[in-house]
Amino acid sequence: MSGLFDSKGNFISFEAARASVQLGTEFATSSRAWGFDPATWFGLMPDPDPILRKRGDDATILDELVGDDEVSTALEKRILRTQNKSNFTFNPGHAEGEEPTESSIAICKQLENDLARIPLRDLFGEILETPFFGPTFSELMWSPSNGYYRLEAIITKPRDWFGFNGNRQPVFRSVESAEGELLPQHKFLMTRHRSSYTNPYGVRLLTRCLWPVAFKRGGIEFWSRFCEKFGSAFLIAKAGKDAQERSIIANQLVSMIQDAVAVVPTGSEVEIAQASGKSGDLHKTYVSFWNRAISKVLTGQTLSTDQEGQGSRAASATHSEQLDSLAESDEAMLVSSMNELARIYARVNGGPDILPPVFGFSEPEDYSEKAELDKKLHEMGVRFKPVHFVNRYGLSEDEFSLDPDTVPATFSAPVSGTAAPDKNQDDYQLAIDDFADSLLEESAKLNGNFVTRIEKIVKQADSMEDLQTKLAELLGQDVGQNELEELISNAMINAALAGRMAVEDEASNGD
Repeated sequence: MSGLFDSKGNFISFEAARASVQLGTEFATSSRAWGFDPATWFGLMPDPDPILRKRGDDATILDELVGDDEVSTALEKRILRTQNKSNFTFNPGHAEGEEPTESSIAICKQLENDLARIPLRDLFGEILETPFFGPTFSELMWSPSNGYYRLEAIITKPRDWFGFNGNRQPVFRSVESAEGELLPQHKFLMTRHRSSYTNPYGVRLLTRCLWPVAFKRGGIEFWSRFCEKFGSAFLIAKAGKDAQERSIIANQLVSMIQDAVAVVPTGSEVEIAQASGKSGDLHKTYVSFWNRAISKVLTGQTLSTDQEGQGSRAASATHSEQLDSLAESDEAMLVSSMNELARIYARVNGGPDILPPVFGFSEPEDYSEKAELDKKLHEMGVRFKPVHFVNRYGLSEDEFSLDPDTVPATFSAPVSGTAAPDKNQDDYQLAIDDFADSLLEESAKLNGNFVTRIEKIVKQADSMEDLQTKLAELLGQDVGQNELEELISNAMINAALAGRMAVEDEASNGD
């Protein structure tokens, strides 16, 4: 076996050396791939967006689409979902299970102080345009100050100034270099949307709206012509065979459209006819179709931008959830971009050994849901101690006081000092019946048609769990979501209290 010895005396074969080199180099490259575009040898990588290439346009045409009302509304609706969030923080970086070091804490505070002078909300809005227009390049402006580099400004530059070379590296399209100039290190913050090896530019959603907007504009033009021609009344005159007389009457009718006054020869008749039918609705339907197509591309749904009197409450909620999912994706993209900014800042001012700060959004705690649950528990007979409100709501004990406890009315425990009566299955069936009576009164207000079915379910129920299951199956068919949650919540609370009382009574009887 042929080879050589390294400086430490270890023998390395030529075959092993070749394998080591292959492991550290890229094998599948665009220059060696079948179907490679030789143009990348001499300049920038062409934009691989299939729609732009087929139309022969570049990404600058996307700016024209913002003039469309449906496009602008969808963009604003989706961008503002994330841009309006102000509950974000930078936390010092640290290894899992360890506390942040003093250097990490110092870098984090330093970054926060620098960003306090920068309009981050505007920067967020520019970054959030990335899914629609393409990569966003924001130049970082540094200045030396007291031994570190201060971040003075973050300026987002026009997208058409930048591109990617044959090696998928971002470059600046300068007049001095045909292939573009590589971006300086630690100088630019680049944000992309769903980029890949074959498409480093990422996916631009607005390119999917080029044809819908074009067809919609054509439909509106024809619609306007239709309204101009057939939206007003027709004037029909009956004249003799004299051509000169017919010409005179025609000119007078044209004038009549403007001033509603005309003088016609004796014996001529003039009738006013209105256009009938629904031919104009075809144009309206055509334009609405493309509006919905645009909305689906940009926001993933249609009902949040234009309901047109249609769509159930459940459908609207589903469409809103879809928009929320896209907003979460935009938020993740923004978080990733700001974390990259923190990484660059830490490298410039701290070096590679300092963990960079971590950016993130924090959702405000929803106390209304907690309060609603506590209210329902109190109505069922549960009484809380002060520590509950201290732990659950962050209140201090000197900020509130509680009313004296009262004996719960539902499944109440026996009074102290009296013997607990024996409770068997029949006793708890009576408790179920009592609960059903109160439930029937409430459900009857919601829908009186299924009161009889509830009574039948109560009689057939073998236990509290069986009652809960059957009520859920029935109420889910006829009651709205809010009413169903409230009724089932009451059933769950009563079932839990009934089970607790059953266990306590069994333990008492066993003693």
